[in-house]
Amino acid sequence: MKKEIIKVDKLPKLAVPYSYCVKAGDFLFIAGQIGVDPARSELKGSSIKEQTEQALINMGSVLEAAGSSMEHVVKTTVFI
Repeated sequence: MKKEIIKVDKLPKLAVPYSYCVKAGDFLFIAGQIGVDPARSELKGSSIKEQTEQALINMGSVLEAAGSSMEHVVKTTVFI
């Protein structure tokens, strides 16, 4: 099966050797997102609520870059 690395311009460049998203066939595999505000490259706020919301916004940015959206998500896990 052909794999494609999805580039995400809305999020900071990664300093580690993995990708935000890999497309394999009709499936997207998204790396874990954290509550980093892309505009500042720092964790968003100080509360779990703010950081969780930002992590989900970041996930939405990854999906958008891959031509998808939250409407198509079948499963996700949030670790708190």
